[in-house]
Amino acid sequence: MGVLGHLQTSEQTKRKQNANKRCKTMQKESHVQALASYSPVLKALLTLALLTSILLYSPVALTQQTITLLPQLTSEPFGTNTDGVSLPKLHAAIGRNTIVQLSTLAKTPRIIALENNSSIASQEDLVLVAGKLDAGISEYSIYRLGETHTRLVEKQRSGPTEKYAHFVIKDSWAQIQELEFIGSATLLAKPTVITTAETPRTAANERRHKAPRQWLRVTTSVGVVRENDVIVPAGTLGELSLASVINAEGLNSHGQRLAASSSPHSIDGQVLSFFSGRKWGARQTNMIIDRGQIDGLTQGMRVAIVAPNQADKDLGDAIIYARTPYFSLALILSASQPIERGSRIKGTAAAVQ
Repeated sequence: MGVLGHLQTSEQTKRKQNANKRCKTMQKESHVQALASYSPVLKALLTLALLTSILLYSPVALTQQTITLLPQLTSEPFGTNTDGVSLPKLHAAIGRNTIVQLSTLAKTPRIIALENNSSIASQEDLVLVAGKLDAGISEYSIYRLGETHTRLVEKQRSGPTEKYAHFVIKDSWAQIQELEFIGSATLLAKPTVITTAETPRTAANERRHKAPRQWLRVTTSVGVVRENDVIVPAGTLGELSLASVINAEGLNSHGQRLAASSSPHSIDGQVLSFFSGRKWGARQTNMIIDRGQIDGLTQGMRVAIVAPNQADKDLGDAIIYARTPYFSLALILSASQPIERGSRIKGTAAAVQ
């Protein structure tokens, strides 16, 4: 082959190489056109898959730790410590819910019907009351009956008798009734003739009381008024004024704060209720405990709250602000966690060695 033939062969080789390059370029262009023809959704999915792969295998992702956040319940006493209580805060927190001996409610006047045969009443509505109202008193408080609580207070011995030749031991019980403050009412100055249908419950109440009926107007309400709510003269059922708490035995006032006193070390009771059927209490919640005056408690004493089944786990403390012989009302001053019914009540005074 001569020089001419060699040149021709080289030229042919170049043309083949150029043809191959053009073919590859056309293939790439066809691939790009194919990708461009895909739907936007598919392209988005492809992009997401690519980003996911990058994140999963990146050094940051491989070294990242999972952080779990757990809520913490913090407590904040009324003041700097639970030995001192702010008077305004104490006054606002006590409220008007109370307890009474169950026997005192037997003849208490009750609402037997509502104006226009309604099932509930509120401010400015009229309510019909059956029972003897105190002469000369026009302002009344309305209470809702809550739970009843019972405590075994002593075992009484009796005998011998004709039937039993030996002594018989009988249990003696004390009972209290929760009363939840609903509102206030005023006696109408002039008798008002209002027609209302008597339900079987209304008729039963009237027969039970056997007393004239009186119409009252609801002046304030913190909840709806219903039939069977009780009516008492304002200020007579444990609606404690701040002065009565401050001047109580065992409670000292220092300016705008109260200094709570220690309670007997022997106190060992339990939380019965938080009113309104609540199962749990917290700071500034009123609670009923099954220890009272006979156990050495006085107004202003501070008691400790302990977990029901863990005597060494303190949950908080409370101050006694009202009492009966066998039960007391207390206000929770501090709580490290929600307080449940059945929590134990302990004295705060040091044990006598």
